Amino acid sequence: MTAYATVSDLQAGWRDLTPKEQEIAGVLLDRASALLSREIGDAVLDDVQLEIAQYIVCDMVRYSFIGASIGAAPTLEDSPSVSAWLPDMEGGSLMVTDRHMRMLGLGRSRAGFTVSS
Repeated sequence: MTAYATVSDLQAGWRDLTPKEQEIAGVLLDRASALLSREIGDAVLDDVQLEIAQYIVCDMVRYSFIGASIGAAPTLEDSPSVSAWLPDMEGGSLMVTDRHMRMLGLGRSRAGFTVSS
């Protein structure tokens, strides 16, 4: 699977990252892309949606870094290795939100039934 965004994309829309942050961001962008791909499923994204997907994975990673900076995750400086800092994919700070899915025009259904009149 190809990542929807690169470290350069993240920095272009946010801020310059230190070399250690760049290493971490690369892994997080791959994980965020995998999570988003799982949510998208079999949908084929057009060019505009691909640009939105790029924004979404960068948004996910930015929030992951922000969480780390306020103490929601171990700080970058305290971690002996990149893998020690990375959040757990299932319960960590990377999350595809309903807002993200609406941005793609692929809103999540909420009910297991339909109401007809």
